[in-house]
Amino acid sequence: MTQTGAAMTAFDVTSRASAKSLGCTLMTKFDIQLAVAELMQQQGLTRAYRGRKLKQHVDDRDPNVSLKALDQSWKLEGAYTEKHINLNINYEDYDKTSEALDAEIAKLEEKMRQHAGGIFGPVLTWDESDSFRQASAP
Repeated sequence: MTQTGAAMTAFDVTSRASAKSLGCTLMTKFDIQLAVAELMQQQGLTRAYRGRKLKQHVDDRDPNVSLKALDQSWKLEGAYTEKHINLNINYEDYDKTSEALDAEIAKLEEKMRQHAGGIFGPVLTWDESDSFRQASAP
């Protein structure tokens, strides 16, 4: 049964579209995912079994079957999802002394204080005791 079908069976939904949305939402919940995994385990559909079965299809002589199986393996691997993180590092900051960095932090904190109580609400800063404190008004 599909997620949509399960939602239509278990809930009083007004349309197939709302059942699809509900089914998708429910499958993101950890307890639902756990229940599905337990049911699959009880039925003998372990990860190892599914992996062996998928390999049989990947190795199939029919290119339609093998290509579909490869597609499924890539989906399982997460190859189609965006998992990349863009990280930009300014290497000039590595050459700065701690005093220069502290001075830049102080300038930024001053700019934040100027905006304290504005549309962004209270401003929190990091103090010497390694805890956040509310920035004082100028």
